[in-house]
Amino acid sequence: MIAAKRLVTLGGKIEGEIPVLRVWNEGELVKLALPIGPDTLPAGLQSMFWDSREGHSLVFPVEESSSSERIYAVQRNFGKKANKGDKVWLSGWTGEVPDDFNLKGVYEVSLSNGTLAYRMDAGSKWVVHVHGRNASRAETLRNFKAIQQAEFTQLSISLESDLEPSGLGTRRSALATTEWKEVETAIRYAYGQGAEQVVLFGFSLGAMIIGECLRRSSLGQSVAAVVFDSPLIDFESTLELQALKAGQPKGFANYSLSQMVTSRLFRVLGLGIPYLPTLIRNLGRPALIFYSDVDGYVSMEKIPLLQALNKSGVFVSFPGGRHCRLYNQEPERYSNELVKFLKRL
Repeated sequence: MIAAKRLVTLGGKIEGEIPVLRVWNEGELVKLALPIGPDTLPAGLQSMFWDSREGHSLVFPVEESSSSERIYAVQRNFGKKANKGDKVWLSGWTGEVPDDFNLKGVYEVSLSNGTLAYRMDAGSKWVVHVHGRNASRAETLRNFKAIQQAEFTQLSISLESDLEPSGLGTRRSALATTEWKEVETAIRYAYGQGAEQVVLFGFSLGAMIIGECLRRSSLGQSVAAVVFDSPLIDFESTLELQALKAGQPKGFANYSLSQMVTSRLFRVLGLGIPYLPTLIRNLGRPALIFYSDVDGYVSMEKIPLLQALNKSGVFVSFPGGRHCRLYNQEPERYSNELVKFLKRL
């Protein structure tokens, strides 16, 4: 029941797992040390969050590091500064608003469900961005410039579970079983604005939400292609990964998820879901999937099965990459693959 509550409840107190070992100044430059591990090995500019996202800095790993420490230079603080002992996590999210990415011509629109979206006009083909769990539309902005080069108009939507004013502040996840309707709303908006073609781009849980929209919406068949970054492919294998990391016995994930679907008590407590979504199927259209075998957050053990079912799909692996930090690790390669895929449509 505790696991179910954590799955469906968003926000709340979030604490990272990586301790800040040291913080010091070198002239005007602030540096900090984090322990060496899978999460601190990837290169590239990335976000460091702590204290339930009240702390947020942009950090860049520098060359000098010992066998036990990875040294980062702080590029920017969004508010308070990190201190020794803070428990942090790293993210591919590298800005909060379009100005952080020097984006011009981005404006807000309101969709029919009351949520706000970022829009950037460029052509008659559209890309609709769907962010991941406990993230926001800011997560998607790092790709706007590359996609603009391909002359696609872009729409980055908020979910009803997002904080107000961009979302409706429900702070509850239905694990993609209802959120797909918001993607349908965005597709309908795009066609209403003259879109000739719509591509859906999802991060993490956003990919699963898109998958459900393709499967359940009357507009799903009209979607020309999909792009997924670090997709949540399968709930059972991902929850099993997280459960084993937390020291739970094997099989814990399967039991918890089955209770969420079948238990009347779970439904009464607001922890139930009507069914368990999955992306393990033929997506039925061109697909570009960015992933890493050592994602660390969602399981990629079923990527080979997804590949077998989508033989024409383009699967781009980032060795050593972590969850939704693939662009940060190799931005040029990532952007080139993305633009090449879109221009072929």
